[in-house]
Amino acid sequence: MPANGCPRGLGRVAVFSLLMAAGAACAGDSPGGPGQGSPEDVTLVVAAYVGSTAVTTLVVEVSGPGIATRLVFNFPVEAGVAAGTVTVPAGSDRTFAFRAFDGGGVETHRGSVTVDVVAGANPGLSIVLTPLAGELPIEVQLGTVRIVVVPGGDTLAIGDSVSVTARVTDAQGNRVTQAVRWATLGPNVATVSARSDSTGMVKAIGAGQTLVVATLGGVAGAAAIVVSPNPAFVEVATGLTAPLCVTSPPGDSNRLFVVEQSGRIRVLRNDTLLATPFLDISSLVTFSGEQGLLSMAFHPAYATNGYFFVDYTDTSGDTRVVRYRVSADPNVADAGSAQEILFVDQPFTNHNGGLVKFGPDGFLYVGLGDGGSGGDPLEHGQDSTTLLGSI
Repeated sequence: MPANGCPRGLGRVAVFSLLMAAGAACAGDSPGGPGQGSPEDVTLVVAAYVGSTAVTTLVVEVSGPGIATRLVFNFPVEAGVAAGTVTVPAGSDRTFAFRAFDGGGVETHRGSVTVDVVAGANPGLSIVLTPLAGELPIEVQLGTVRIVVVPGGDTLAIGDSVSVTARVTDAQGNRVTQAVRWATLGPNVATVSARSDSTGMVKAIGAGQTLVVATLGGVAGAAAIVVSPNPAFVEVATGLTAPLCVTSPPGDSNRLFVVEQSGRIRVLRNDTLLATPFLDISSLVTFSGEQGLLSMAFHPAYATNGYFFVDYTDTSGDTRVVRYRVSADPNVADAGSAQEILFVDQPFTNHNGGLVKFGPDGFLYVGLGDGGSGGDPLEHGQDSTTLLGSI
């Protein structure tokens, strides 16, 4: 079965796993055996992946000590999968005989396995049915496992990808290491490909909703995938000059502040670029190569004190960290409120660093490069007495 094929069949596998009965016809129950509620009855899941063969029906016959009349279960094939459950008495030497038939009732494949069936968890088995003539082999899985796909759901934009993991355990919670099969119920919405025995990579193709399914031994686990009609990247503003940094005041969900390397800070309010800059210090800034207005940071208490900080290289090429305050207009800063809090001489025009950011401790952190040229010739990165090459 192809990794992304058989969506309808895999959906049916999930139904069988939950209902633990649908799709199986049983004949010849002995007193106290299947259907009589015996505490020693064990329900196993069966899944046969018939692929492109002509098989339309899978028959499972179970016999063994204590089973007076052999048990017969019939599973129709849908979308390349025959799946369902068998309920048998626990005991040793249980023989499971598998026979596959085409639409004309002609037997096409055969195989069997003899195992001990215990109450509770049973290890998963993979049985290969041998073709009787001119067909490909069929793989049948038999066992009791539980599959949980993590994350159980995600929302993606078209073109995005996300990794999903199948956690397979037996009835006692022990980890099962067999490889799962991955498929999607809506390949036009999202595809999935195996990355390892237990992980798959989901890629969003088109808008809509689908399930990504992992199966093993007839048991399925699924993750709900929603693909947004919007592309992964949406242009929200044009006309900016060398934007370097995007941030917003604490708790402000309606505005973004965009730092332009040329020396201006622009405001995006509800995805609309305001014409008037929040701050324009372009006359104070050297805008060239790695120099310019490099970042800004809002004080954690900006809502009450109105303070924000900028890092730029001045007209002499040196680093300045300056505090400003917002004006009475929340979208315009008070350009006359500048207070310098740090000056660092820069020996070259590159490697300025330039990020300012508040930490969870309430302190302002300033990142400085090594001062420039190539290979740190002045060894500032090895000198703890200079601010260059430091935070």
